[in-house]
Amino acid sequence: MNDPVLPPALKPSTQEHYKRALQLSRSGKLQEAIEAFEVALTLEPESSVLWNDCGNTLARAGYLNDAITHYDRATDLDPNNYLFWYNRATACDSCGRLDDALSSFEKALQLAPNNSQIWNNRGVTLFRFNHLDTADSSYRRAIALDPTYPQAWYNRGVVLRKLRRDAEALHCYEASLNLASNNAVTWYQRGITLDNLGRHAEAVASYDQALSLRGGDHHVWHNRAIAQRKAGDLQAALQSYDKAIEFDPNDPDTWYYRGRLLKQLGQLPAAIKSYQQSLKLAREQPKVWYDLGNAWFALGRLQSAIASYDEALQRDPTPSAAYNRGLAQLRLRQPEEALKSYRKAAEYGADLPMLQFCQACCYLLQTDRPNCSDWERQTAVERATKCLQAAIAADATRYSALAAKHSLLQPLIADLPLQLSPALPPKAPTATDDPAAMPGEHNRT
Repeated sequence: MNDPVLPPALKPSTQEHYKRALQLSRSGKLQEAIEAFEVALTLEPESSVLWNDCGNTLARAGYLNDAITHYDRATDLDPNNYLFWYNRATACDSCGRLDDALSSFEKALQLAPNNSQIWNNRGVTLFRFNHLDTADSSYRRAIALDPTYPQAWYNRGVVLRKLRRDAEALHCYEASLNLASNNAVTWYQRGITLDNLGRHAEAVASYDQALSLRGGDHHVWHNRAIAQRKAGDLQAALQSYDKAIEFDPNDPDTWYYRGRLLKQLGQLPAAIKSYQQSLKLAREQPKVWYDLGNAWFALGRLQSAIASYDEALQRDPTPSAAYNRGLAQLRLRQPEEALKSYRKAAEYGADLPMLQFCQACCYLLQTDRPNCSDWERQTAVERATKCLQAAIAADATRYSALAAKHSLLQPLIADLPLQLSPALPPKAPTATDDPAAMPGEHNRT
């Protein structure tokens, strides 16, 4: 809200209450200030400035709807004062009445078209509407009117980054920092932009500048870890995650991504503890349950892996979780349960040839028991052959090589046209981090 201006020609008694209200407001005694303003308004209810300034104090105290009512009265009494419209617009924006905010900004701009602050704040409201191109135009107008306005440069950087115009956003952040170098938030956003541009070491340096101004911000430490991990400095990234947790131990995302980093470092028990801490803070995270399952799988704790995949599937039925659940069941020699998991994975859109290959293994495993009848054995072999043929038809090089290496499939190999390729070494099926189901970590804004 704009600072009040002394209203003209107030009665001496009104002036006394008005000055007292201003002094109370400036000292933070907002309730007492509001009472003094209301006394002044009972004495001179036709003073538009009194209504506006009382509205400013009400807004500062968080009574936004009451503030808007006061601004309405001020604009009724003096519709040609752009400050009244501007203050009404900012209050409407703060309480989510964005349409009202925009219409009030337009009124203010009709009266003061060269006011950079109005253009800037209009851009903020347009940004909240997700009208990004129009918001950018508003910020550009503010900058054209006042090229030394750091907040307008910063805000334009934010909207350009959201438009994925990172190089232009970086220019805006740097222009803002040239005007106000002690703004930690701008250094932070600059770091995110540099990271998006692949300039990870520079991003870390920008986060360090932010931390020199505001060292206890766990978001900055978290994003610093992301940049360090992308730069390949995994131990430094782990230290940054630990610092983020030091300043906010209740952020489940930081615990989760710390767990993923620990898994990447091969520290599986520590990764599992980190995933479990994330789930203590927020259980409804299918991606965490999924990665916890993968960590248990990698440790050979297959029952624990299956339980984690079940939790993931209850919350988000992804093909990767169903597929990995089937792999764990297959390794536990539970072919019937594994087949159910693979059918679910197919329903969820998993890669069909790999499922067919794994199903062939399941059918053959069903015959690996003493009481298997000849008819059961023949039926299982026929099903396995059909599945393996379908997989090889889809990708002969890959699945021929896999079949040649898999002991369960040896009985079928003589009857199949295998195509071995030394350029593609065989790889047995294993639990996977499916990038489609498990996206990489994103910077926090």
